[in-house]
Amino acid sequence: MLEHNTCQASIELLDEDVATLTHGHAELKSKLKSIMDRLATPTIPHPSPKTPPTPPPVQTKPHMKLDVPIFDGQDPLDWIFKIQQFFDYQFIPEAERLTATTFYTEGPALSWYQWMYRNGFLTSWSAML
Repeated sequence: MLEHNTCQASIELLDEDVATLTHGHAELKSKLKSIMDRLATPTIPHPSPKTPPTPPPVQTKPHMKLDVPIFDGQDPLDWIFKIQQFFDYQFIPEAERLTATTFYTEGPALSWYQWMYRNGFLTSWSAML
């Protein structure tokens, strides 16, 4: 008779577990239906965060070879005009123009430039001009 009671107790426990699972299944099915209903209902989209404005394009010139005037001491006003036009066209900053000038001088003009530079007289592009 002990076996029958043990068997009966096991069956009752199994029945309880099946009832719990069935109830859990029904609850899960209900939650799933609720989720599906919410997904089917159109919602108002949230505004997307504003994207930062795109920066303006960098100024670029078409790539072309320019003959840079070399200063040899002749016609200084013409050379100054041409080299300033070249620096402006190439967007060379003021701070770099004095150094760049050394590449565009030769002969007596280069000797003068070296002497002025070594003795501290050339401190900026405007001082050189």
